[in-house]
Amino acid sequence: HFANARKVFAEYDADTYPPLDISNDKHFVPVYEIYCSTLQDWDGTLGALMVKAFDEVSTTHNAIKLFDVFEIYLGRPIIEHDIRPKYKELMFMFHSELISTFAVFDEFDGTDCINKPPPRHRNMPPYSGACLWAQGLPDRSTEHSERLQAICSRELEPEDGRRIMADP
Repeated sequence: HFANARKVFAEYDADTYPPLDISNDKHFVPVYEIYCSTLQDWDGTLGALMVKAFDEVSTTHNAIKLFDVFEIYLGRPIIEHDIRPKYKELMFMFHSELISTFAVFDEFDGTDCINKPPPRHRNMPPYSGACLWAQGLPDRSTEHSERLQAICSRELEPEDGRRIMADP
């Protein structure tokens, strides 16, 4: 695709007509139509690439990073059409991650930090290490929740989106 892009840009650079001359419609319109068609092809390829990359992602964090990287392109109609079904998958991915986070938190309820301590750094004392670990769980979820709300703002309006964000 890079070779095709270079070829298309070389063709546009080779044109000698003045681009601001609106009286030359016979030359401008066909070149513009080829340009728009080429952009649509590239958008379709980029949309397919994003869908494939999303399907390969295994964590909510990486999926959010993927949307952050391609954020500038998400407003294009062809790309948005391709990636739109993935918004719901991203919300359910986040929901299942929240459920597993709560399960881990419930496993270490804090009543017996000596015999059943939560995960912590080796050199941390049991109680302060437990507190630090417990504070880290909501911090991770809050960061993902804020990014998810920004990415999926249109998708969070329906009932599914409200249920996912309200019911951990």
